[in-house]
Amino acid sequence: MPLNVEQAELVDSDGRPALRLVIDGATAWIYEPKRSLLELGYAVLVDDAQAPAHWAERLPPLQIPEDEDSGRGALELRAATQDALVVGLARSFWNLCNGHGEFTPRRIDLALARARLAAR
Repeated sequence: MPLNVEQAELVDSDGRPALRLVIDGATAWIYEPKRSLLELGYAVLVDDAQAPAHWAERLPPLQIPEDEDSGRGALELRAATQDALVVGLARSFWNLCNGHGEFTPRRIDLALARARLAAR
């Protein structure tokens, strides 16, 4: 399900780094994305406390099949997306928070992010 990402920014949220997204007019947060889910192409959205968008109800559950090679069982993700732009932004955020660059609060240029995604 493609999402309409209208705004993205890196913010300091009560002393911890966060990625704030505005999707179809509603706020979604990504705080500590799991690398294993990002590698599989998934990002989980967290509701805004002041104005919840109810992402778990808005987005259909996603099924991750069992992986016998790694021993991972099948999973069902709620409030998750495979939207390429959202996952790409979450991957970049993960990289910044894990020593691959410097986390500084700022607005993200979505046109540039989309162009990078298209170039892949």
